[in-house]
Amino acid sequence: MAVDLSLRLVNLFAASTLFFQTLAPEELADTLRSLKVPYPVIFMLLTALRYVPLLGRALRNIYDAQTARGLDVRWRLTNIPRLTALLMPLLVQAFMLAENLAMAMESRGFSRPAKSEPRRHPLTPRDAVCAALGILAFAGLLFWERRAP
Repeated sequence: MAVDLSLRLVNLFAASTLFFQTLAPEELADTLRSLKVPYPVIFMLLTALRYVPLLGRALRNIYDAQTARGLDVRWRLTNIPRLTALLMPLLVQAFMLAENLAMAMESRGFSRPAKSEPRRHPLTPRDAVCAALGILAFAGLLFWERRAP
């Protein structure tokens, strides 16, 4: 039973790693938004996906700093009491990141009851004509610059 559960856990980690390495967080958010998932749930998931690499880099930096100070903080059974030298600074940095995020969300009005969606501006024929004229003017300028001695 332990081998079965271990294999399930390894398969879960492998599948989730492959899933999150191949899928951009924005694509996941768009998909969840189209499935009518509430925005706070989407925001929590995206925030977690974006902060995991940050905390991984912070852990790596803390590990390097503690190793430079001469502490043996390798992941071994005998080093469990010394792992607090890794986990406490990481916990402090995680709380600081969370506090900064909460402050930014509050200042931008995340807790407002009514959210507004960004307006979509479809491309009109007038926009297409202006873009075409701009491209033609740019091509003419390039042609003019190449012909000049």
